[in-house]
Amino acid sequence: MRLSAIYIPGGILPHIFGEDHKGQTINFGGKYIYTFEEDSEDQIVLKEKKDNLKYIENFWLNNIQLVSAIVGENGTGKTTILNSLRGHYSFYKFIYEVLDSDEQIISDNAEINEIIYYSAFFNINISDSENGNFRDLSKHQMMIDDTEHENLDLATLLELHNSENLKRWIKFIELKDLNNLLEKMSLPTFDKIKIKINHIHIESHDTSYQFRPFFEALKEKIDNERTNREQAIIDIIGVKEFQKKKAGKKIRLELEVIRRVISKVQNILERSGNKYLQEGYINGGKTIDSKVFQEALNSKDAFYWFLENSYIQLSEKSDKILFPTDEIKTLIETILSYLPENEDIDNWTEFDVNFSQALEINKAYEKFLLAFRDNFAYDKKVLMTFNPSRNLSSGEKGLYDLFSVLNDFNFRTENKIHKDYSIFNKRKKLSTNFLILLDEADLGFHPEWKKGI
Repeated sequence: MRLSAIYIPGGILPHIFGEDHKGQTINFGGKYIYTFEEDSEDQIVLKEKKDNLKYIENFWLNNIQLVSAIVGENGTGKTTILNSLRGHYSFYKFIYEVLDSDEQIISDNAEINEIIYYSAFFNINISDSENGNFRDLSKHQMMIDDTEHENLDLATLLELHNSENLKRWIKFIELKDLNNLLEKMSLPTFDKIKIKINHIHIESHDTSYQFRPFFEALKEKIDNERTNREQAIIDIIGVKEFQKKKAGKKIRLELEVIRRVISKVQNILERSGNKYLQEGYINGGKTIDSKVFQEALNSKDAFYWFLENSYIQLSEKSDKILFPTDEIKTLIETILSYLPENEDIDNWTEFDVNFSQALEINKAYEKFLLAFRDNFAYDKKVLMTFNPSRNLSSGEKGLYDLFSVLNDFNFRTENKIHKDYSIFNKRKKLSTNFLILLDEADLGFHPEWKKGI
């Protein structure tokens, strides 16, 4: 079954076709060229049907019935026409060609299609239109789905969305027999992910008074630990060999991971405002001078002790608010387990990992971010960024977004793993026919690529 044309009744789109316009037939390049009109009773009737001399059967693939493009200058109504194809019980009429049968005229595309809409832009105006057979894969809807409809600030929403986007890219790249296609398109491939641990500047205005000395002491412990560990290696191999082998790179990277996770945790306290200024406590009233804190084997263990022994309590009768210790420790341990050796470290704030390692770190990072949501404010400062190990242009990223989103949608649909939302059940596939609407999806295709494919 092939969507071959759409009929727009008179007066429906005056901003495109003019006031009191006559009915318009738009052909999409099917086997026949149609002209429809309205009779005296406003019924749509076929006026003319002739062979499309440029039509080639199975030109694309046996399972791709037709590929059409709506072209025109900016502001001429291309997106409006595209949106008309997803209309639910609209004024438009859709003409379908059926093998060895007369054409069918229907009023609702959703009767026979799964309709997929993709756009790299924030098309918020259709965000409430997802229902039944219509799937919105626009940037706006993907961000909402990626964060599971949590009410988040923009910075956190973007952080989680970028995290999910990376997973889609990896899943797409790992498809079998994909490399030949990507090479044909001259689309660069990559097999590593670069993770950067970002510096977070802290101004201790809203950190609990009782916690501030511990955060300062932890920073000092990290500096002292680095000096002591590096000196221990120098004592064994000497300064020249230490510098030649870059023997301190992994130590610095490891400690910088710990330092910046600590800074992230403190900045979450800062973002939570001054409501916890007087309400921070340490078990047993211990301080930074307490023996158990002073004698911690290293800065990481000292930080873990602080997490396990600190709490916030708003009043004597209220429940204790604890740090999400498990999620914080899991994030640190997961990152540290995949740090490269000294010779593979160029910058002690970033490192490369393979896809499976990136996904594991990514998962731990997501759980870390969400673990604070009940009792603390979201912090807009980004702790970690994930990027391909090679630079990609905006156009190349756009293509990866397009292909990976469609691939992910297909995977979720086939395996019935879409999440249920109050809008409707996304798991259920209602048709084996797909009408895919791509709004400006070719912006990433360089002109030379278009010639090549």
